Amino acid sequence: MTAVKLRAVQPGMGAKKLESTMATLVLPDTGEHLTKQRFDELHKSSTTHWVVIFANTQELVDSVIPHPLVMIASDGAAGHPRNAGTLLAE
Repeated sequence: MTAVKLRAVQPGMGAKKLESTMATLVLPDTGEHLTKQRFDELHKSSTTHWVVIFANTQELVDSVIPHPLVMIASDGAAGHPRNAGTLLAE
């Protein structure tokens, strides 16, 4: 997750890039996908708002996971989606 105010998701990053990024930003507590209007509201807020960024396509994930040198792990940081658990397949 990243904060709405961090550089990775700043307004002015270029209209085309911001437009394509908007669809990938989700508020984890509600599952709300952000629109530009909602993003601007959150960005102007004095409260820190966290978003999940879906940066990889499902096709990319499906092509990479089977590779023998890929390992999935969890850093276990509180609040991070990976903290939900990574289990070894038996």
